[in-house]
Amino acid sequence: MGYRLDQVKEDAIYDWTVSSLGAGVNVIWDKPGEERPEKPYATLNIIGGPSLVGDRAEHKYKTLDTWEYNFVKKFTLSMNIYADNNHLNLMQKIINGTFLETKLQILQLKGLACWGYDGPADLSALIETEWEFRSHIDIFMSYAETVADIPGEIQKIELNGIDIEIP
Repeated sequence: MGYRLDQVKEDAIYDWTVSSLGAGVNVIWDKPGEERPEKPYATLNIIGGPSLVGDRAEHKYKTLDTWEYNFVKKFTLSMNIYADNNHLNLMQKIINGTFLETKLQILQLKGLACWGYDGPADLSALIETEWEFRSHIDIFMSYAETVADIPGEIQKIELNGIDIEIP
């Protein structure tokens, strides 16, 4: 199991997936050893990130001894859809959900943005004596995070070559 986000972000991803797929499709976070629901169902997993986008990010002086940095972090949401015969049609609903404003608002209200995706891929395979119909997609998402840095109070500054003590 990959990296997990805070509960608010995970709930938004879950709600976005349910809204995009529509009624009748179970959605679960992929956890090893957990029982699978009846088909059709989708599994979600954070497989990459979060990592910083860009360099030091925007920063501002907040108080006498505190700086705030506004980071943009990206991550990869891995999704699999299991269904008997309509897994590719269900995947198209997810792809549509990466473009439709009514779906994206679910993510945006919780500070998430969708950057795009890689896929889908049809990973259907013969397992024992039956076919398991499955499709996969990786969806690239991001969010902003404010981080405080407290280097301590400034005791002395240099101005025009003169050291000035700060009381």
